[in-house]
Amino acid sequence: MDETLPLFHHEPYLKHVECRVERLERDDSGQPFALLDATVFYPQGAGQLGDRGALHIVGQEAGDARQVLEVITTRKKDRQIRHYLGIDDQAFERLQQCLSGAGAAR
Repeated sequence: MDETLPLFHHEPYLKHVECRVERLERDDSGQPFALLDATVFYPQGAGQLGDRGALHIVGQEAGDARQVLEVITTRKKDRQIRHYLGIDDQAFERLQQCLSGAGAAR
């Protein structure tokens, strides 16, 4: 994935969108973040804090459990918008395993 589609440029009041979690990673300091294919979260910049909120992870099969992840901030690096997650190491590892097949977020 080369970039995150910034939906807020065209629809600044959009609050929900279905998107795909492309990857879960850690930054150089070890903080976990999610990379999405598209986002409504404004990243930190120009003195403004990054948006906070939640990702609702939905499984691909009917009846799959839904998981809610806290987004504690968003930052832009290159053309990607990183959604930093408020989760511990164990939750990060479990989530990586669960999403290895695929997942959608809203």
